[in-house]
Amino acid sequence: MKRRQFITKSSLATAGIAIASTPLLSNNLFAANAAKIDKIGFQVYTVRNQVRENLTDTLKQLSKAGYDYAEVYGLFGDSVMGHPVKDIKKEFKRAGIELRSAHCNTGTGSKNKGTFSNEWQMGVDVAAELGITHTVCPHLGANERKTIDDYKKVAELMNKAGEISKKSGIQMGYHNHAFEFETLEGQIPFDVLAKEMDADLVKFELDIYWAVKAKMDPIKLFETHAGRINQWHVKDMSKVNEGMAEVGMGRIDWANLFTKAKQSGLTGFFVEQDRDWATSDVESLKTSASFLNELEY
Repeated sequence: MKRRQFITKSSLATAGIAIASTPLLSNNLFAANAAKIDKIGFQVYTVRNQVRENLTDTLKQLSKAGYDYAEVYGLFGDSVMGHPVKDIKKEFKRAGIELRSAHCNTGTGSKNKGTFSNEWQMGVDVAAELGITHTVCPHLGANERKTIDDYKKVAELMNKAGEISKKSGIQMGYHNHAFEFETLEGQIPFDVLAKEMDADLVKFELDIYWAVKAKMDPIKLFETHAGRINQWHVKDMSKVNEGMAEVGMGRIDWANLFTKAKQSGLTGFFVEQDRDWATSDVESLKTSASFLNELEY
């Protein structure tokens, strides 16, 4: 069952663990009892194969499973996930799934338009048309992260793109993997990005799994970068190895993490499985939704 209650200002004060208000999102994440998550999101990349085959049916299944909003991938100047923008807009509206965030490419080394480095305004215009409020750098290619100076160049690019996004009321973000926490030239790239990127223009979308994989404590990251980690990627780590698992099926203490949501600055989170070997990613998302819809903390 979906929990669609809106939190009033008085209940926020009583609960003490609700999300900080933000002009970028009109919906709250937590129900009035402050013990359960109100709305849950998913990263569409999880069901990339199913979306290519049947976008309408895939979204219908996920809406029924309890997903309220989504983050798309592959946003360019004239398409999203390989589909025309008008089709994406129509199908998500039909399914009753709000579009909140989008993963976009840096465009470094390519001639693709609508990327962070090439006519980014085109990408912003598409995001605005879809009602998307966050645009995120999802990954850096190997050639973009060889040195600390490379990370500084990425930060400069994010700041410039963030300025353009902000003019349209869209928040720029950066999504991590494990490599940002690996020492490079005596420094931690994640720390370099945090220092070099403007804290107002560029937030972090913390992938909880990859942070844990890198032996980082997400809660300590929330403390260090309080208010700046405004989106999460939510997937679990297997109890038997360090592979990915459905949320609630692994070793990560989600109840404890969600009590720190306000400190993080969380405005939205997205369940994801980016593994290549998953046989039924729709069922994977359903399993995670079932756990999150019943989670108490």
